[in-house]
Amino acid sequence: MTYRIPIILIISLITLSLNAVTTVKSVDLNRYLGRWYQIAYFPTSFQPLSFGLTTAEYSLDGKGKINVVNTAYEDKAGTKIKKQATAKAWSVDKSNSKLKVRFFWPFTGDYWIVKLDKNYNYTVVSCQA
Repeated sequence: MTYRIPIILIISLITLSLNAVTTVKSVDLNRYLGRWYQIAYFPTSFQPLSFGLTTAEYSLDGKGKINVVNTAYEDKAGTKIKKQATAKAWSVDKSNSKLKVRFFWPFTGDYWIVKLDKNYNYTVVSCQA
């Protein structure tokens, strides 16, 4: 029994390192700005499965940070807003593929761009695992 915990811990650490989230090499933030439409997601308290359409809109502020406006609509046509949240985001390295997002102080979340179409038509975003 005393050997189970270290063995489970070692197996867990190996599994985590094998499944580490990696980001794309670089992101041109000017091309990334604009409105993105969410296709799939894991439900959260802010964003349950009952929403019809969700968008994220990104723009630069005057200080080099990114304005974020997430909008969840009741319908798939996007005619009636159900919830909206604003945030600030900033790059944490020169690749611009790892961002921090703050919806309210003092908490931040990771926003990692793990897949990005060369023409910026689609993206896959994750948090640090």
